[in-house]
This record gives sequence, structure tokens and C-alpha cells, in this order.
Amino acid sequence: MKRTVPVGNEQYFYTELDEFPGKEEMLVHSFIHKNCDVCVHTHDFYEINIVVNGRGVHYIGEMEIPISGGEIFVFQPNVLHGYECHENLDVEHIIIKTEFIKKYSDVLESIPGYSAFFEIEPYLRQVNEKNLFLHFDRQSLNEIKGQINAIKVQAEKGLYSYQTVIALKLICELCIAMNEQCSNANYEKIKDSDMLHVMEYIHMHFDERISINALAAIANMSRPTFHRNFKKTTRMTPVEYITKCRVSEAKKLLEKDDMSRAEIAQRCGFYDSSHMNKYLC
Repeated sequence: MKRTVPVGNEQYFYTELDEFPGKEEMLVHSFIHKNCDVCVHTHDFYEINIVVNGRGVHYIGEMEIPISGGEIFVFQPNVLHGYECHENLDVEHIIIKTEFIKKYSDVLESIPGYSAFFEIEPYLRQVNEKNLFLHFDRQSLNEIKGQINAIKVQAEKGLYSYQTVIALKLICELCIAMNEQCSNANYEKIKDSDMLHVMEYIHMHFDERISINALAAIANMSRPTFHRNFKKTTRMTPVEYITKCRVSEAKKLLEKDDMSRAEIAQRCGFYDSSHMNKYLC
């Protein structure tokens, strides 16, 4: 794989129009890359990758992370990434329009593990070389492949509503599996750095007043130790990460255009709209 591909080269930026030409009612679709490299690129949609077989290297930003069969992870929009195949690397891709995420946001955000799978792990992967991917054994992976095939079949039939339901069910199952994996006391990748649970707490409570002492207690660390470890893991201070979550939610709500800025500020944990505007600029 050539890591010298220009980031700004239009040839390597893909849009929803590229992936769903003339199919506005279609919100998801799936395809597979078999035994090949995928050049570094970005896109404006969400993407779930399921490593079906083989091994290789996953590039994201400046990070290079080994990948192998059974690993599953998400790409958010506008993130530079790609693959290098080392041995029979087969990757299933589930492409998801941002409209899908917005339409089912209330359902998805209520699912245990959603923030870990769709938001926290993708962020950590960009700033930390630790691999926190969801991992399935062969039997579970075969069940997932069956659902992916169903998504493809419904697309071929033009039954996009059925396809959407199957995709939503699959995504919910993956989020729940991520939550169970992260809750496993024997999961060494989390045991090495217990920050993921703290980050999940922040995602669930960013609209409230969050004290650093409370976060340190969740991590079972002293305040100085927690602050040091959190910054080492996330490349942000706890306060900066809380603000990041608040800003992200505020931007989503502003897109909906059904709440005043004062209401959004209150909903997202800011003091008032002036305080929120300071971070949105």
C-alpha cells in the first residue's frame, strides 16, 4: 500500500452519491474486498468493517494497527484510512448513510455499547496504537456473515426497507457484543487501560456536571494518576474530552433545527448559549 497518496486528492475521497447512485431510499449496502490492498482514502459516510479472513495492516491517520480475521470496527465520516493485505485479507464493508444514523439515533444511543463501538473506539484508534477492536470467534463471525448476505439479497430485490431493518438489528447486536466484551474482566486490552469505561460514562452524562474526582473513582485511581493516564490514552485532558462530547452533541442538535440555541446549550451541559458558542466557533 502506498502511504504517499495525497490526502487532498479528489480521487481518494468518496461520497454517498458515489456509493448510492440514484438510490435515495437505500440507506445501507454491503460489499467485500478479497485478498487486496485498499488505498488510503476518506468518505462522508459511516462504515463498518468486518475482517472475515486473513491478516494485514490497518492504517488510520498516522497509526498502523495489525488486523486479523474476526475483528470488527467502525469508521466515522472524514477519517483517513486504508489497508495493506499481508495474507488472504478479506474484508466485508457495510456502508451506512449519515441519514441512517440520524434517523435511528434515539434507538442506537439507547443500546449498551453504542458509544464504545461507534464513537470511543474509533477515536482512540486515531490517537493510540492499542487495538480495542470488537472480536468475534469463527462461529459468531459466520452468523454475522449470514446477516450481511441478507442485506445484499434484499438490496438486489430492491427491498430497501427490509434491508434497513436487517442492518439496524445487526448494528444493535454488534454494539451489545462490544459492551459485553468491554465488561469482561478478563479482557486484557481493557484491563491494561480502564479509560474506556470512564469515557462511556462521559458520553452518558456529558449533559450533567461531571467532577474529575467522580471519574477518578470510576477508574479506581487517585486524581493525579487518573488525570495522567486519561491524557496518555486519549491525548486530551478529562475536561477537554467532556467539552468534545458536548460540542459534538450540540452540532447534531443544531442540524435538526428544532430547538433554540439556549435549549441546545442546556441540553448539552453548557452554562448558556454564549458559553456554547465559544466552543462552536
